[in-house]
Amino acid sequence: MNPYDDVIFLRHPEPKTQPRMAIEARAAQFAPFAALIGYDEAVNEAARYTEEMPELTEEEAARIDCTLQRLQSGIDQGTQTRITYFLPDTKKNGGTILTVHGIVQKIDGFLQRLTVDGTEIPFARILGIEPIETEQTGWKDTEGDRNE
Repeated sequence: MNPYDDVIFLRHPEPKTQPRMAIEARAAQFAPFAALIGYDEAVNEAARYTEEMPELTEEEAARIDCTLQRLQSGIDQGTQTRITYFLPDTKKNGGTILTVHGIVQKIDGFLQRLTVDGTEIPFARILGIEPIETEQTGWKDTEGDRNE
């Protein structure tokens, strides 16, 4: 016979002076806390992936330059354009490669940047620029070269 057999199946005693604490309130007493303030944010920031800006070949740079000159001269004004560019990260090294579609609204040769749908893109950050084929322009969608 076990010495605790007489009490093992008894009900838990209820307090007489105050009501029992709700389970949610009891659980809050033992909830984890942030011992180091800002640690979670620092870990998440360190884990966030950024890319390095790829180097363009001479051929790619020449193609971008040619397309920018055509857009700046007005030959392809009003043409839907797909621009892939590198956006540097403000908090750490590297950045993100983004693509924007739209009509080039402004090309600023002095400040070396263009504006597409309100997004300003420095020339040095452009990785690819190609007019999107339409019936009026006759541009190829994949090559960026003029149909002949």
